[in-house]
Amino acid sequence: MSEFFQRAQLLWSQSRPDEALAEIGRHLVEEPHDPAALAVRGQLLAALDQKEEALASVREALTYGPELGYAHYAYARILLKFEQKKTALAAIQEAIRIDPEEPTFYCTQALVYLQMSDWAKTLQAAETALELDPESEEALNLQSLALRRMGRRHESSEALQAALNRNPEDAFTHTNRGWQLLEQGNSQQALNHFREALRLDPDMDPARNGIIESLKSRHIVYRQVLKYFFWMSNFSPRTQMLVVLGAWFVVNLLSRVRESLGPAEVLVTPMLYLYLAFVLLSWLSDPFFNLILRLDSYGRLALDRRQKKQANALAVCLAVAAAFLVSYFIVSNENLLVGALWSVLLAIPATNIYEVRKGRPRLTMTVVTIALSAALLTHVYLYMFKIDPQTEQINAYRREIATKYEQTDLAGKVKLLQEKFTVPALTSLENSVSLANRLFRFLQFGVLAACFAPAVLPSENDRNEVDVKLK
Repeated sequence: MSEFFQRAQLLWSQSRPDEALAEIGRHLVEEPHDPAALAVRGQLLAALDQKEEALASVREALTYGPELGYAHYAYARILLKFEQKKTALAAIQEAIRIDPEEPTFYCTQALVYLQMSDWAKTLQAAETALELDPESEEALNLQSLALRRMGRRHESSEALQAALNRNPEDAFTHTNRGWQLLEQGNSQQALNHFREALRLDPDMDPARNGIIESLKSRHIVYRQVLKYFFWMSNFSPRTQMLVVLGAWFVVNLLSRVRESLGPAEVLVTPMLYLYLAFVLLSWLSDPFFNLILRLDSYGRLALDRRQKKQANALAVCLAVAAAFLVSYFIVSNENLLVGALWSVLLAIPATNIYEVRKGRPRLTMTVVTIALSAALLTHVYLYMFKIDPQTEQINAYRREIATKYEQTDLAGKVKLLQEKFTVPALTSLENSVSLANRLFRFLQFGVLAACFAPAVLPSENDRNEVDVKLK
């Protein structure tokens, strides 16, 4: 192993991937076909969010070292970072086949299963790693996470406490303990562990996120939302989606059959409002309390640029909703209340812009949000300035005809019955109503689809947006 390779590993352990990449590059000038060095370079490139270059480097490592377990391990770690879980699982299984006595490989296998929400297999892989290396802090942490997700919280706490006793200077263990305490509702102790984790490793993103969640959980409303999030995290992504979609279909069914429910009809409206509150809390609580943190002298330091942009997007939507409300109180037009309500709901796609990765995913969400906003404004405009005035004009004409009909003789009545409102006006009204209804359906399904965008599109993990200054 050359001096360059050793220096690259040292720099990497110090969270200095840029410098480590330069050193490993110098080593590869001397040994261009070294599979271990190519695998390391791939992981360093992945740490710098250079996906294609990282994958190309590790595949080159596999070409020169197809039976090198570490190369398959590096391939799995890179794939896992970029959320290609099934391929990552196959890669780490190949690494284990080549070297079944390496505990680090089983830890990575546990991480893959953890991301796949397979708690039993996560626990099994973590315990296999502990059999090979009882001192492995990563394995102890993964074991604790799996036990917590399986509802075995006492065992989870014991495993984590054992890891802390063994090494009180491990940032990952402090972070894990912080999240465990936060789930138990002890935000202050959790905050202390997150701060300690960041002191030990300033680049520990889960600890930074934990600090933000701890600060937000000081608000009683957010504490309840956080409990719901922790509860949902015990399920697989598919089950989570089924729960949300199931609730949506039940609410829509109730709203359609409410008139046939008899006395129970009075319960439907409160249920609809509760569901709306649930949706808003589920998807907007995070950016909303980020917006509140911006007003806090300590909290604003914990927010990165992405979270600040997300809070700004929510602020814009709330400002538009407030403008609609003020306009309603001035002109008393109920269409403005529709605009106010849906402006708040549009905050879901607007804030989800910053939940997906930069590039095409984020551009897609931006275009969708703009299109939904245009649909809402057009819908409100059509009803305020086209449909309602034309409907009133037609109704006024019909009232006038009815008055004349009552006051005229038989010949005049026959003549009035033969008169019709102008066909162009009726056609224009029908077209406007049809367009407004199509836009409203697009708005409804667009907002619903936007709720699941972060689960479908690549999630945001760009470290270039991290700009945290915690003291």
